[in-house]
Amino acid sequence: MSEVAKEIWRNIWSGDLNKIFQLIQDYVPFSDNFQHPILHENAHQSGNNPDKDSITKEMSDRFKKQNELFRYLWLHPKFKFMLYNDDYRDRYGYTAMQRLRIMYQFYCEDLKTFVKENICKDIEKVECIQNEYGVYTFKNTEHFGILYSKKDVIGNSTSTFNI
Repeated sequence: MSEVAKEIWRNIWSGDLNKIFQLIQDYVPFSDNFQHPILHENAHQSGNNPDKDSITKEMSDRFKKQNELFRYLWLHPKFKFMLYNDDYRDRYGYTAMQRLRIMYQFYCEDLKTFVKENICKDIEKVECIQNEYGVYTFKNTEHFGILYSKKDVIGNSTSTFNI
């Protein structure tokens, strides 16, 4: 695990985009081999409604930053081929897109719209089925697109997926 990846991960909750923007240049794809990799953790921490009446100003500010960080990370070129990647999974075995699909149901409308317009237009067509133990399975995953592997991303030097 790289120190850069650890530092990015540590700044997800606070939504410190400035800090992450400085670090992302040195981030190496797949170096965040954590129980909850960067995109998975970011999907989990994002999506709260910053305009909800029952929250404090501090919570609203943090939610805004977390949602902006979500937009930045999920569209960043270094993560492009890691969104739905067989080698980029969390401790539960979910790809980043599967984790996003699980969390999507709880997102505010603004972030749902962003996801549909920029990440997966048919995300709602992917069925997210939870069993009695809280484990999710998915149907219609073809709407996520191609399931990549680490080899596709950092394979030989002629690969179009090299970063």
